[in-house]
This record gives sequence, C-alpha cells and structure tokens, in this order.
Amino acid sequence: MIRVAFCIGGYPPEEFKRRADLALSYSTSEIEIGILNVEASPYFYGITPAEIQLVAAAFIDADRRAERAG
Repeated sequence: MIRVAFCIGGYPPEEFKRRADLALSYSTSEIEIGILNVEASPYFYGITPAEIQLVAAAFIDADRRAERAG
C-alpha cells in the first residue's frame, strides 16, 4: 500500500473541501490518501511568490509529521 499525505493550508470551508475531495479522488485499493490540515495559508488573491514562501515552514513541518506517522 502506498500512503500519500496531502497538505492543505487554511482555506475557507468550501475551498478546503474542494481540494480535499480532489486529493481523495486519487485513492485506489493500492493508494491511500490522507489529508493534513495546515494552519498557515497561502490563500490570498494577489499574493507574491515571496509571500508564499513565508508559509513554507508550516507545510514542511506537516510533511515531517506525516512521515513520522508513516
């Protein structure tokens, strides 16, 4: 079984659900998709690439937590 962690930042509920549903649609009998909620959010219109990098640490931390959890 392949396990994939999909990190989703802080989005409004309808945006979070849309992203989670899409990620989960890739699940198969051989691929398990897990959703990780990340409190930081790149969800702002007009945000620059440099500003997006400010939330990168929170996503890296979530990835590390997922790795430790298997």
